Amino acid sequence: LNRVNEIYMNKYHDNSIEAVDFEELFYMSNEHNRTVDLNYATPLAWQYMIGCDKIRAESIVEGWGTYTSTDDILLSDDENASLSKFNVSFFEPIVNVKISINKKNENAVIIFEYNITSKKGSNFVFKV
Repeated sequence: LNRVNEIYMNKYHDNSIEAVDFEELFYMSNEHNRTVDLNYATPLAWQYMIGCDKIRAESIVEGWGTYTSTDDILLSDDENASLSKFNVSFFEPIVNVKISINKKNENAVIIFEYNITSKKGSNFVFKV
């Protein structure tokens, strides 16, 4: 994340990135070799990865679930150059699951990783 901040601040000469809550923006795994599955990248993630505006990011997200390569996304040369700084993939078998249970004034949240291939969950977090 420090590298992402540095790229952004150097490109836009804007230190306000330091106020971004990356815990909310990106899912962080304990594994260090994770990639960004571009079929599930949010508009906000696209804005930060390729430096586009909200409208452009939302147009990219319209293709969610259909991308098999970066060619499918129809990025400009500058956007491709920015994206090349990230480790990206398509159809990762591991997804982050967040379940919120609300009853009157009581809330519980369960967060975990789910491996679609092995059908196993891991890294469970419970918040009550």
